[in-house]
Amino acid sequence: MAFSSSSSSVPGFSPASPICPASGIRRSKSWIFGPVWTLLYVLIAIAGARIWLKAPRSAAMQLWFAQIALNMLWSPSFFGLENPGLALVVIVMLLATIVVFMRKAEPIDRPSMLLFIPYLAWVSFATLLNASIFLLN
Repeated sequence: MAFSSSSSSVPGFSPASPICPASGIRRSKSWIFGPVWTLLYVLIAIAGARIWLKAPRSAAMQLWFAQIALNMLWSPSFFGLENPGLALVVIVMLLATIVVFMRKAEPIDRPSMLLFIPYLAWVSFATLLNASIFLLN
């Protein structure tokens, strides 16, 4: 989630700027976040659609919606409010929601669970970055 391409509309964050205002970290490879998030959102949407078609009222579907909401809260928490502590709480909740979604989705539709593996990896990395920024500030 860190430095997503959609963050250009968040106050205080400009993809053109080489420095993230919230962390002071240089973003030399920021171009990668747009394509990665585009792919991740496609995978997330496919997984959600597959679960919706098979079990629209399931716990897995409720968790899918919860992870979308938490995903949408992270960027404003980190970039807009420039609050790495709040963002860390949000992203840890997001990470947990992703893991539980995967567990609940597997018996319903194994491909949906597998589609979340790259998302889990990316959010795990973002969680480490967020935690590092929080601890260093």
